[in-house]
Amino acid sequence: MAWDGYITNLMAGTPPFVQEAAICGSEAGKESVWAATPGGQLAGVTVSRLANVCVLCFSVVDQPGSSQLTGRALIIVKGMKDIPGGKINIKASDMMQYLRKSGF
Repeated sequence: MAWDGYITNLMAGTPPFVQEAAICGSEAGKESVWAATPGGQLAGVTVSRLANVCVLCFSVVDQPGSSQLTGRALIIVKGMKDIPGGKINIKASDMMQYLRKSGF
C-alpha cells in the first residue's frame, strides 16, 4: 500500500496547520515508519526511537500534537506553533477511523 497520499491528506488544511505527520507500523517486531512528511523529524525516526517519539506526542503540551493507534498503525500528527491541539487531534482521529475501516 502506498502511504504518501495519506501523509498528503494529513498535511492538508486551509490555512495550513499541520507541521508534519507520519504513519508507522506498530506490530511487535515489525515496527517501522511507513510514510512521513519529507524532511521532517519524523521522516528519519528509527524503530528504536519510535517509542520515544510516541511518548513525546502524548506529553508535549506547548507543541500540540496527536497520535492515534489502530490495530497495526500509529498515526502521528504535529501541529504548527499556536495551533490548538483539538484541531490536530481531529486530523489524526479521522485518519484512524478511515484506516480501521480499511482493515488497519
